[in-house]
Amino acid sequence: MRTRSWAVHVLVALCSVGVTACIVEGGGGSSDGGTRSTDAGDGSDAKLDDFVERTKDARVPPPPPDAGPAFGTDITGTFFLAVATHLGPTTPFLFKADAEIGVPGRLTLTLTSLDGSWRTPNADNIIRPDSAVDVSGDGEFLVAYTEVVIVGSANSITGNDLVVTLGLSGRVLNEDFFCGDIVDSEIVEPPAGGVAGTWGAVRVEGPFDVVELTAPVSCAFGDDD
Repeated sequence: MRTRSWAVHVLVALCSVGVTACIVEGGGGSSDGGTRSTDAGDGSDAKLDDFVERTKDARVPPPPPDAGPAFGTDITGTFFLAVATHLGPTTPFLFKADAEIGVPGRLTLTLTSLDGSWRTPNADNIIRPDSAVDVSGDGEFLVAYTEVVIVGSANSITGNDLVVTLGLSGRVLNEDFFCGDIVDSEIVEPPAGGVAGTWGAVRVEGPFDVVELTAPVSCAFGDDD
């Protein structure tokens, strides 16, 4: 019968993947050359069909797990970011920072300069990184911005527009704070040479109002917070 043939093929397939046990007797234990007959006429086909139906879920592979951020902490969101340089350690450059974590653990950190004492985001001065960057299992990363403009209203040191190359070497302390050192950085225009310093970023929930917040200029801010 066609139904019996189909059922036997399914049984063989199940045997091959270890879903159920298969018994093949060696030697001359039966009159048909050693293989136990399945043609018993005792409803075996119906039992097999029922078994196949009841165990079909066991033969569907589970979906792959969601990898998530490689370092296990999701810092996606909006942050108040401050960069303190050796040129003016008490007058840091201030930014609204939008962090986005891709899978697995790729960080895009987009900066918007903050104007004046009201620390208002300047929508005309959005500073984009060269690329998304990897975040290590320890939460370490390096974001680069090559020859980007910081407008004079966001420059509390001289009040002039600057063209800078900026490297932010950082690490994630927790989901609400990350920080680090300035590396491979310089003021390109007007020419002023290399720049050193520290930086930090603290999460801002709700409307972006940071007028009363202390600028998080280093990792020490996270230790004291």
